[in-house]
Amino acid sequence: MQGDSDVSRLLALSRDRSAEGRRRLVTLIGELFSDERGQISDKEKNLILEILEKTISEIEQSVRAQISVRLSAMPDVPESLISFLANDTSEVAFPILKDSGVLKDEDLIEIIKKRSQEHQIAISMRRKVSVDVSQELINTGSEKVIVSLLNNANASISQAAYEYLEAESRRVDTFQEPLLRREDLPPKIAQRMYLWVSAALREMIAQNYDLDEGIIDEVLEQTAMDLYTSEIGESEYSGKSKHLAEELVRGGQANSELLINVLSVGEVHLFVSLLSTISGVRENLILKLTLEPEGEGLAVICKGLGYDKEVYASLLGLLGRTQMESSSQFKNNVRTALVFYDSFTKEVAERVLNHWRRNQDYLSALRAVGIRDD
Repeated sequence: MQGDSDVSRLLALSRDRSAEGRRRLVTLIGELFSDERGQISDKEKNLILEILEKTISEIEQSVRAQISVRLSAMPDVPESLISFLANDTSEVAFPILKDSGVLKDEDLIEIIKKRSQEHQIAISMRRKVSVDVSQELINTGSEKVIVSLLNNANASISQAAYEYLEAESRRVDTFQEPLLRREDLPPKIAQRMYLWVSAALREMIAQNYDLDEGIIDEVLEQTAMDLYTSEIGESEYSGKSKHLAEELVRGGQANSELLINVLSVGEVHLFVSLLSTISGVRENLILKLTLEPEGEGLAVICKGLGYDKEVYASLLGLLGRTQMESSSQFKNNVRTALVFYDSFTKEVAERVLNHWRRNQDYLSALRAVGIRDD
């Protein structure tokens, strides 16, 4: 039978250790796997794989790479053979790491820890990447690996990992676009990112195009507002919360204690409406200040309204909790924010508030009274 003849030739070639013998062996294996010689039985296929497993280390790299491509799509290749190829040079390992379903998460994690950046990138491109494997790829700290992972829509990424990547994206520009494109990015992180990414975009537009800065701010901040309200529903945000805030202010119930109580039960929407109504600053700027991790704008509003530092610290802490900041990041932000709160007077804060009531340009108001000089 043709199959028996091919396997016999394969066995004979496996004993031929010359370079020519190895090339002929690979050619025959390729023909058999591509079914050019007709259907082969499972027994014959297993025998071929067994021969290949014993001889693979002696085959030159370029040929191993060809074999790797063929085996990467096969579901029933021996794990030991796949493991050998996955730990080979990046040229050989790439198709196996990217496409082979034989590899388990523990295999992939071990390779991420021990092999090269090229191996890690191949893993980041797999059709399915688990949360654990994604975390290990992020732990490498490699910008190229992380960008490749973020560009893979089929990669699963944890909430904690997204929090970390958002913080890192402030200094690593290449993380920003792929992060914001991900459909599974938690909405709260997307909102925070859009606001500070928009601030950088605003500076770029202002420097390169002859446009009024107030218009630029309004467009970008309104876009961020749209993202925020799209999650909670426009009618809920601008209707019920705003109406209730106005009623509380008219009734004399809107004070710093109420603001703290509202935030403590997670009613961020009502908090934004209350602070907007109390201060006379438009809701989209209040929203920006609410999502700003440094807390500078909130410090200005609190001092301008006569709220003491303890009230400011409480509000900042509650907002940090709603944004799920890490403990170390939160402590650093609070320390810096309290120093900032003490760096200007109530009169200065009132001047900034008056400016914001007329014109919501955030940075220019701070610069105008000397709070910011950047």
